[in-house]
Amino acid sequence: MEEDILNKFKRFQSRSKARYSGLFDRIRDNRKFLSNKQWGKCDDKFISKMRNRITVNVISNQCNSVANSYAAYPFTWFVGEPDIDKKIDDFFDNDANASASQEALLDTASFGLGVMALGSDTDDAGNNIPVIYSVDDLERVLLDPDSVELDGSDAMEGALIDYRSREWIRVHMGEAYLPDERAKSVL
Repeated sequence: MEEDILNKFKRFQSRSKARYSGLFDRIRDNRKFLSNKQWGKCDDKFISKMRNRITVNVISNQCNSVANSYAAYPFTWFVGEPDIDKKIDDFFDNDANASASQEALLDTASFGLGVMALGSDTDDAGNNIPVIYSVDDLERVLLDPDSVELDGSDAMEGALIDYRSREWIRVHMGEAYLPDERAKSVL
């Protein structure tokens, strides 16, 4: 049964990567451009080597401007029950959660894709609490290859690949989940 699940995931991963390879190629190019890697070898044919290649990165200012205009109106959730609405608003007002929302918004403005994930963390008292976090490496995200809506609102499945050390697995999940040291990587 575990092998069936693993094979199903590998098929999903293959389909997702094939469908969205162009998107992730553009994201890689946009990241380079926003990191001031704007001159390539082809530019040498058109620009004299004597010319200074100073870049003024106005694009990142525009991305920040777009993200900040949306940040002025933070995400809200309305279910119509004041107690629940208050708890959800407090959850999104938490500094770490608000920061994750802002980072995902900036990724959306910069690269056309921003992703937040819901997870859990442990508070000072040892209680599990929900948290959201922005996914900084968008290539770890597998999107639904069957989604046809531009915004992905019809997506039925997705995955976030999270790499963990053997020590992390041992501490957080237990010895039973540790793979054999000679085992081949799953992905």
